[in-house]
Amino acid sequence: MALTPTAAAQFRVVAGLPVDHTTLPRRARRALALADELGAPRGPVLAVIGEVERAARARHEELALALAGPRAVARGLVLAPPVVGPATALLVSDTPFAVWATTPGRFVAALAASLWLVGWVSVRLLVRRAVSVPSTGGPDRDEVLELLAVAVAAGCPLTAATRRVGSVLRTQDVAALGLWLQLGAVAAPPRGWEADGPTLAAAHQDGAPLVSVLRGLAAADRRERHHAAMGRIARLEPRLTLPTTLLLLPAAGLTVAAPLVHGLLVALA
Repeated sequence: MALTPTAAAQFRVVAGLPVDHTTLPRRARRALALADELGAPRGPVLAVIGEVERAARARHEELALALAGPRAVARGLVLAPPVVGPATALLVSDTPFAVWATTPGRFVAALAASLWLVGWVSVRLLVRRAVSVPSTGGPDRDEVLELLAVAVAAGCPLTAATRRVGSVLRTQDVAALGLWLQLGAVAAPPRGWEADGPTLAAAHQDGAPLVSVLRGLAAADRRERHHAAMGRIARLEPRLTLPTTLLLLPAAGLTVAAPLVHGLLVALA
């Protein structure tokens, strides 16, 4: 297996060779920028980021595997109307496409096409929603926590670490956490820190090992987002029944029934 850019950079750091930051993923670049600013060793920082990247790849593969079944179902549902109807007509009629030249046939074709188009768009939107990752508009929470762990491991107090990380990420979100901690964490946590803020405040006040706490919270955040993604995929297949029942199956039924009815009428005439 080929080395990832982060793993290759780690080996170069251990060997005392220079590292080209432009070849690294954004998360690794930010972590190195913080380590350089604090004078922290690069090797351990890259090792942690490499572990995070390997875990992310494993989660991505698990999500892709879980999504393969619903995607195949969605693809089959969408292809059914334009494939099943003509195939059935070819089997049961000598003039399978004659019906579409008639006025009723054109009306049925327009109705079936409309149902199929709306069904296709609905299925596409459901699949896209299942695979989309809700964005907070800023860096992922686990990355913020990992960078705080880097700063704390380099000797920064937690409140100072929030300022350092905020400058690297160019966000006020982390600075708000630091101010809240400085004020004694007596009010409600800042927005976005409702879940992790109390834990960090307690660890900060009690003198707990902050690096372990921060990395544990980061790992918990990644697990939570992964479970949420798996939940969205698990709900996808049942949700596909609505456009299937109301749109795609009627469209397929129309494309199948129209040639049959037309052939029967021609035979009776």
